[in-house]
Amino acid sequence: MVWAAHGSATEECPKTAVRPESVAWLELWATWRRCGKGIPAHWSAKDLDAIAVLEGEWERLEDEARRFRD
Repeated sequence: MVWAAHGSATEECPKTAVRPESVAWLELWATWRRCGKGIPAHWSAKDLDAIAVLEGEWERLEDEARRFRD
């Protein structure tokens, strides 16, 4: 194992796993959150899946932070 955090682990450097497509999804997710979380009709299934995964991770981290504060 090379890296582990928040319930995730990898045997490769995670920086090499970040591709331009991954960065684009992070930007899409951030914009989606800022603009009210509506779903444009032209988004692909991959885009929607990426948004769902990122939002799920965000909620999980927020939950962990909330439990840590309480």
